[in-house]
Amino acid sequence: MSGDPFSSGERNSSGDQGNLYAFESRQATPINDFGVGSIRQVPTLAILMSVQGGLTIAYGLMMVALGFVMPYFMRMSAANAGNMPGGGQPMPAEVEWIMVIVYGGMGLFFLTLGGFTVFSGLRLYRFQSRVMGMVTLGAGLLSLFNCYCFPTALGLAIYGFIVLTKPAVMKAFEIAQGGSMTADELVGAVQQRIRDGLLQ
Repeated sequence: MSGDPFSSGERNSSGDQGNLYAFESRQATPINDFGVGSIRQVPTLAILMSVQGGLTIAYGLMMVALGFVMPYFMRMSAANAGNMPGGGQPMPAEVEWIMVIVYGGMGLFFLTLGGFTVFSGLRLYRFQSRVMGMVTLGAGLLSLFNCYCFPTALGLAIYGFIVLTKPAVMKAFEIAQGGSMTADELVGAVQQRIRDGLLQ
């Protein structure tokens, strides 16, 4: 019937107009799609980075120590060999200096990398310096030159880049620039901005 207001044609053409939330329900992006849950993972990432930095510093100290200890042990070995039949040749002084420079240089490099990683982790814990954190995670892959730190550095870099590139996490760092806020406070603040349509 043409006068029936409940006809199927009129329901299809005007049904959405009568429902004020129909358009919004189709267009709104779920809050979880922005990675809001990843905001709470930032402090965990920061702690892991600090631990990784501490391990890297320990490795650097070990390399510096080896730079000075290895020549001594090699001299002792040559001296002991000299007391045996056939004797032994002392190690040239140039070789000793090369060992000091190589081991010492590697040690200083890892000390610097470890210190920078710890500092970056402390900044991330307060939701500061997100870009510096990503640079530090990338630089940590330079530990490829030692098998001691590289596996954990690789896993941490993958995890860190996934967390720090979430839209909600990026917005949380922007909000936290104005002062110190906890992860839970930032979750609430970001969720409110999503509801207000300020995070697309």
